[in-house]
Amino acid sequence: MFLVFAAGRSRNQCEIRDGMTPGAALAPERNESDPCRGATVVNPTLHRILLVEDDEGHALLLRLTLAEVAPRASLELILDGERALTRLKEASTGDHPDLLILDLKLPRLDGHELLAELKSNPKLQHLPVVVVTTSTKQADVDLAKVYSRVAFLNKPVPSAELQQALKGLGFAF
Repeated sequence: MFLVFAAGRSRNQCEIRDGMTPGAALAPERNESDPCRGATVVNPTLHRILLVEDDEGHALLLRLTLAEVAPRASLELILDGERALTRLKEASTGDHPDLLILDLKLPRLDGHELLAELKSNPKLQHLPVVVVTTSTKQADVDLAKVYSRVAFLNKPVPSAELQQALKGLGFAF
């Protein structure tokens, strides 16, 4: 079982409204004072983030931080490493998350094991990962050096540090 959260809404001045699809023009009959009247809605980049975290309190804090840093992202929470690996392996190409945020201390399959599985799987090895942990062990910190596209952050994760890590992995929210 997993929980799905919406990380936040678009903060653009002209939001998608009335169920319109990205890229569609807003209706010209909108109120003259509407700053979005006649504007074209630009495709908001919707990043799908998979958060693998067994502590629901930490998950909530990360969700709130992500809502601030990545307001247009969708967030899926899975509570253990084994289920996360199954989810990733069984996902179709279009259903893969764009980013994995991974705790290291997980039940059933820990973060180290999950990361090793991902990096040995050609379908998943390019998935960017942000490791978040309470650990200060040098071996855990060195994960970012061993694997490509991995950032390491200590909990609690300040929004500025998360934003910098995401930027370093090539994300612009």
